[in-house]
Amino acid sequence: ALKISLFMLGITLLSCSLGIIPDYTMYRGNIVRHSWGFGHVNTLGMHMFNIIVCMTYLYFIKSKNKIIFFIILASGFIYYVTNSLTPFILSILLIIILIFYRFYEKKGQVLKWLQICMIFSAIAFNLLSVIFCVFDVSRINFLSKINSILSSRFTLSHKVFNEYGISFFGQQIYISSEERRAMGLGGFHFLDNTYMILLIRFGVVLYLIFSVAYIYGMIIAMKKNHIMITIILFLFSIYGVMEPSMYRLSYNTILLFLGNILYGNFQIGKIKKDSVKLVLKYKR
Repeated sequence: ALKISLFMLGITLLSCSLGIIPDYTMYRGNIVRHSWGFGHVNTLGMHMFNIIVCMTYLYFIKSKNKIIFFIILASGFIYYVTNSLTPFILSILLIIILIFYRFYEKKGQVLKWLQICMIFSAIAFNLLSVIFCVFDVSRINFLSKINSILSSRFTLSHKVFNEYGISFFGQQIYISSEERRAMGLGGFHFLDNTYMILLIRFGVVLYLIFSVAYIYGMIIAMKKNHIMITIILFLFSIYGVMEPSMYRLSYNTILLFLGNILYGNFQIGKIKKDSVKLVLKYKR
């Protein structure tokens, strides 16, 4: 997955530099934001963050200082090229967590409590995100300020919820101006919250399956002492509050780990060169 991501990133950047595909630009104040060939500036930021976490998972244990240095460079790239704040902030948070891990690497109990806190935080991000989107947070001063910091994501999701509501098995929703115009609807919506996308578009059943599987995956990772998996899933649980693509494998490769629930006794083998051996052991 890492090799494919790096290859496609290289192809896209090369195609953009040759003028084959355009560089879509946006502005945040006086800051120019570049997509460098991707369909949106945030898409480039998502791909870069996925590469960061893959590199961290594969190589941090063996090359701690090099990986931290790589994340610093990559986060600088995200900030100065795309100015996508979500992957930038999460990259900085990852650096802080990895430095903490270095200091307490040999203190298993401390790291165990760190993972427990991450699991409960992931649950809180999911539930509170849904609650804040379902109810109108603009009526509560403190929550309204948080909503403003998050670019009004909760109130914008609340508008979509008011229009479509929630179904058990999902429904067709129309977000973009093009979709709504084709259906004879006016205006457009923003739905930049993974949890609300799962709930409104895919339904209560799929939302619950994904949420339970996600948290269960974190618990399994902690029990098997795969702390990097726990850390990455924790970071993506924050990503889900602010971006709509946390549930997509193309942006969150680590979701492959959730196959543990489907295949039973699943173990992650030793890292060899650039790949991870996945060993599936079946009970006879």
